[in-house]
Amino acid sequence: MNSSIHVMLEVLQERAEKGEEFEIFDVFQRLTMDVITKTAFGIQTDVQKNSKSSLLAATKLIFRTNYNDAVIFIGLAFPLLRKVCLRLQVLIITLLNKGRPPHTMLRAGIKKVIQMRKSIPQAKKNDLLQLMLDSSIVTDTSEMDISKLEAGNTEMEKSVQGEITNKKSRMMSEAEIVASAFAVLLAGYETTSTALAYTAYLLAKHQDVQDNLLQEIKELIERGQKLEYATVNKLPYLDKVLSESMRIHPPVHLFTNRYALEDVQYGDIHIPKGMLIQAPVHLMHHDPEFWSEPEIFDPERFSSKPNTDGVTYLPFGVGPRNCLGMRFAQLEAKLAIAHTINKFCIKLGEKQKDELNILCRLRTLTPKGVYIRLEARNENT
Repeated sequence: MNSSIHVMLEVLQERAEKGEEFEIFDVFQRLTMDVITKTAFGIQTDVQKNSKSSLLAATKLIFRTNYNDAVIFIGLAFPLLRKVCLRLQVLIITLLNKGRPPHTMLRAGIKKVIQMRKSIPQAKKNDLLQLMLDSSIVTDTSEMDISKLEAGNTEMEKSVQGEITNKKSRMMSEAEIVASAFAVLLAGYETTSTALAYTAYLLAKHQDVQDNLLQEIKELIERGQKLEYATVNKLPYLDKVLSESMRIHPPVHLFTNRYALEDVQYGDIHIPKGMLIQAPVHLMHHDPEFWSEPEIFDPERFSSKPNTDGVTYLPFGVGPRNCLGMRFAQLEAKLAIAHTINKFCIKLGEKQKDELNILCRLRTLTPKGVYIRLEARNENT
């Protein structure tokens, strides 16, 4: 992660020296792609400095679909046509990727790495992919009836214990590993880069917040500490800035879903058993019932735990099925922002004087470009 951020700083330094405004969302997308391929798959890429990276191009195409696309709109409006529209959308994306289906292309790349790991013992690395290759899944070979167990009945205890131990473990199949790795690749790339782009925009727009954050970072460095894993989590203002950024601009707007386990009457609304309910994350984050002056960017609102019931702030979902990579994403975002603010002053570009143009994609809310200028900071600043 640190090596990838170092490359990003080199890219930003080149941009700062040119003195021109540029689109920083693309820079963050390249960073997060570099980080996830290194940490999860042990792959070294040139994605940050290669403007024609096929890996990045294919991944961007997968996320290009949004609710304004006619094909998607028709599929949502007419459920009977959904499968046809989905196939048509895949065809369009394939044509845009020079006839190569991007999903298939990325999965093929993951398979290639897996096969190399299996055939060459020296290729093993300490990463997520290797953990999946070495892991096993426990499966039941019998059904266990807990109702058999009665207090003091040793015969029944032995019977149930026998059923508990009557399990088998198996290695994850290649298909399962590829599917899991593919999901990790996409999730690790899109959401964190989106959060970083929004945070850069808000810091450029609110110079006072940026100055306060710089002061906290400088105080850490003056104490002889470096910006790394053990220290960025000790920067409370940085944590507040990221928390408030993800409140105003949650990267994922359709993530927290639940099925109704029984019929529910909620006011005038009848929710039948089995219906899928989706939490409107963006709406909840901007509801004045939960947040005082919700449209104002105020990191200090996170100085104390927000006065909510625990389910009105959902940038990473909620419950046992919340975002699996939450801690990883938070660490990556904190390191990237801290290093960037330490080296550069972020200012809005001329193209970004108006409010952000946000694309509502199937799962994410992404900015349509974040144009900024960078000014290198003096070492003594």
